[in-house]
Amino acid sequence: MINVDPPFDLGETLKGSQTTVKEDGTTEVKLINTHWEGAIFDFPDVDRTPSIRGGKNRRSGRSIRAVCVRNNSDGALTAASLALKFDITPSSPNAAGTMTASVAGDDTDTAAEWHEFGRQVIGRVDGVTNAVNLFCGIGDDQLTDTVPKHDLFWLIIGGPVLAKLANTQSVAVGVPLASAASGYLADFASGSDAAVAAEAVNVVGRALQPSDATNFDGSASGAGDTILICACVQM
Repeated sequence: MINVDPPFDLGETLKGSQTTVKEDGTTEVKLINTHWEGAIFDFPDVDRTPSIRGGKNRRSGRSIRAVCVRNNSDGALTAASLALKFDITPSSPNAAGTMTASVAGDDTDTAAEWHEFGRQVIGRVDGVTNAVNLFCGIGDDQLTDTVPKHDLFWLIIGGPVLAKLANTQSVAVGVPLASAASGYLADFASGSDAAVAAEAVNVVGRALQPSDATNFDGSASGAGDTILICACVQM
C-alpha cells in the first residue's frame, strides 16, 4: 500500500479477536482488525535482530512483499518459514461453516454477500499446505512464536525469505518451487500440459541457494531443511 504505514512489522502479529461476556454469562468472540485482511505492503530486507540503538543493516536491495492474513485455522498456528495455504472455502453468508447457496428458512445468498466473502480468500489462511501445487505463501520467517487463532500476521509473497524443503529434495539455484505436504516446498516435476500449467501458476518461489543430499555442515539432509528462496506468489 502506498503512503500508508503497515499496522505492525515483520516478526510481529496483530490481535484479531475480542472476547466479551454477555449478560447471560456466555462469551462471544468478535473478529477485529478485519480491514487489514489482504493488505499488501513492501518491507526493506534488513536485519531485524534487536539492538539497543542504531539502524538495521540492509541484507539486500530487494524488498520483501507481504500480505496481511488472519489465522483462520482451529488453533495456534506454527507459521515461520512454512508454506501456508489460503483459505479457499469461506463460509456462506447464511450458513456458518458451509458453502451452501441457501439454507432452509433463510434467503439465498446474494452476489454482493459472496463478493464480500470472496475477498476473505486473499486475507486468510487455514493451515500449512498438505498437498502439491496449492495457492499459498510463506509464513513470516522472522516470527519466533506461534500465531494465536484469529490473530493477523504476514505471509511472504515476494522477495527473499527462508522456507523449508521436503525430504530428499535436490535443487539448484533458480529452480522453481511449489508447495508440498507438511508446509514444505518441492521442485515441481514436469508432466502433462495441464499439470505443468497448474504447477506454473502456483509457483511459490525460486531457490536462491543450492540444496543436495548433504547439508552444508556435511550432515545428511532431511525434510524441513531451510533454504533461502525468492518468493514470487501470483496474487
